[in-house]
Amino acid sequence: MKKIIALLLSVLMLLSAVCVFAAAEDEEPAAEPAATYTIVYVVNGATIKTVQVAEGEKPEAPEEPQPYTDADGKIWEFHGWISSVESDPEKRYYPGTMPPATCDVTYTAEFYITYEPSQKPTVTLFAFLQGIFQNLTKIFAAATDTVKTWTSHIGIASDFVKELFTNVID
Repeated sequence: MKKIIALLLSVLMLLSAVCVFAAAEDEEPAAEPAATYTIVYVVNGATIKTVQVAEGEKPEAPEEPQPYTDADGKIWEFHGWISSVESDPEKRYYPGTMPPATCDVTYTAEFYITYEPSQKPTVTLFAFLQGIFQNLTKIFAAATDTVKTWTSHIGIASDFVKELFTNVID
């Protein structure tokens, strides 16, 4: 009887060893860690934020830089983050619309003049209207990732619009 029990125990041990080796072979190799990229935010030449982001994740942009007045009395207002990646089709992004990370990138704050002390009141009206379009664009950009900027079109035609206002209202 002892021999039969010993034989059964030996068979059970052999079967358990086979199961352990079979289970070890079925395990998948550990996945390689996702690449991480460095995202840098620059305002007026100074780095204000640097983050590490895993590939495919969207970086969180810092809060919009506040408008500022330069030494000449010009008021500059934030317009968007400009990507340093040459092949980037969009180039300009707003907080909440940053693209997924695919490489190291630096985003530089872009500002537009919204007031110059030497401007005529008619140009100030233009700056006011341009500010409205910029703010509407920011609101829509926060709501959706696919909004194109109206202000980029206004920027192209701004000289024409300034002249139009100058000739109409003096």
